[in-house]
Amino acid sequence: MLVRTRQMITDRRMLNHGEGVLVAVSGGPDSVALLHLLHRLAPEFGVRLNVAHLNHCLRGEEAEEDAHFVQALGESLGLDVTIGQVNLYAGSRRGSLQAAARAARYRFLEEVAVRKGASRIAVGHHLDDQAETVLMRFLRGAGADGLAGMAPERRISTGSAIVLIRPLLEVSRRELQTYLERHQLPFRRDSSNRNPKYLRNRVRMELIPLLEGRYNRRLSAHLAGLARQMRWDAEHLQAEAAVALTDLSEPASREPGPAVTLDRRRAADLPPALLTRVLRLAHERVAPGAALDQSHVEAVLDLVSISEGSASLDLPGGVVARRAYDKLILAVRGAVVFPPEVSLAVPGRAGLPGSGLAVVAELLPAASDSTWSAAPERAVFDYDLLRQSGGPLRVRTRRPGDRLEPEGLSSGSRKVQDLLVDAKISRFKRDLVPLVVAGADVLWVAGVRQSRLYPVTEQTRLVLALGLEPEGDAEA
Repeated sequence: MLVRTRQMITDRRMLNHGEGVLVAVSGGPDSVALLHLLHRLAPEFGVRLNVAHLNHCLRGEEAEEDAHFVQALGESLGLDVTIGQVNLYAGSRRGSLQAAARAARYRFLEEVAVRKGASRIAVGHHLDDQAETVLMRFLRGAGADGLAGMAPERRISTGSAIVLIRPLLEVSRRELQTYLERHQLPFRRDSSNRNPKYLRNRVRMELIPLLEGRYNRRLSAHLAGLARQMRWDAEHLQAEAAVALTDLSEPASREPGPAVTLDRRRAADLPPALLTRVLRLAHERVAPGAALDQSHVEAVLDLVSISEGSASLDLPGGVVARRAYDKLILAVRGAVVFPPEVSLAVPGRAGLPGSGLAVVAELLPAASDSTWSAAPERAVFDYDLLRQSGGPLRVRTRRPGDRLEPEGLSSGSRKVQDLLVDAKISRFKRDLVPLVVAGADVLWVAGVRQSRLYPVTEQTRLVLALGLEPEGDAEA
């Protein structure tokens, strides 16, 4: 078994020379065997070991004896031992007692690893634990990722540099028992592991023996093999999804932040197996630690697949997914997300990403039209005045605080938001309406209202005429 454990560590590159490794030891047979094996392998891999044990205060005197046993075991090997204690009955908690105990244990292990300078935390999960996990997840309706079971290594928590490793994941319970007997290693028994009120215990004590006895005596090995195959597939798809996410993202949203903007049309062309992972990664980037279940993923897939109009839905972690024509935006609710601005040359044309519309700028001699009346679909300005006093023209969407000095009002201004409401533009489409701005001035809320700034008068020589057209209508 030493050879197989060494091979697992080597193949998965679980340990690096000079690292600190914190070994989680409950006192049970699995963790005792793990500690003994790592103690034998530590000089070969050039790592230093520390031991940690958490008393959950759930089994009274028995738990106290477990802590004393681990303390003595670590000291007998010349290792530093940290014993912690947490009272799970004190205060309020969410979820099951087992889930609370697991969360408390991993928090404790991470805190100790940080204090001890350990970059790895080793736990004693083995092949039969993996089989139980896969079967439990299957019973709960897990998908492909769930059936991948426990990973041989993973980050202990979101954003942490500390890695949790499982060197015994390919070793069976029977092999561990043989190892303990051969080396005459004492260990403790956790009485709660035989309590049938816990699903894992029922799966281990009732369901797996039934299935192995009547259908397949190698069931546990096959379930662990299934997890291994699913994990290989998952790791490959996850790497592909990370590349696809970068490729589909607007440049400004390729780093963690309040929003990720994706090219919806190209995303819709991805295979579902890849697209679902892209969406999960995008959500994780916006709301680290929050997770999407399958119903959320399917709802976002619907947003991606429909090309008409705009729509939105709420996701875990306070995230809103919004379809804006050819864009899919995942953003924290209430986050201010500014799409990129587009320069508008005169004469020229500028398409606004996501709106499906383009603003067209023309220069015309004033004498070519004696009225130059503005209309919602057209705006006109004195180009010479604009060049003297305004900045370069840009096209963008609305931002908080945007105001327009409307034509027809001799003084004062109105919020762009109010103008859009008055025009009965739906709230989902308001973020898609192009605004033409010069410096800090909003000149035109396209299709709605123009500013009274830079008006066309009898003295005007050149007229800047702005119009709207569908983004794909430019002449070839």
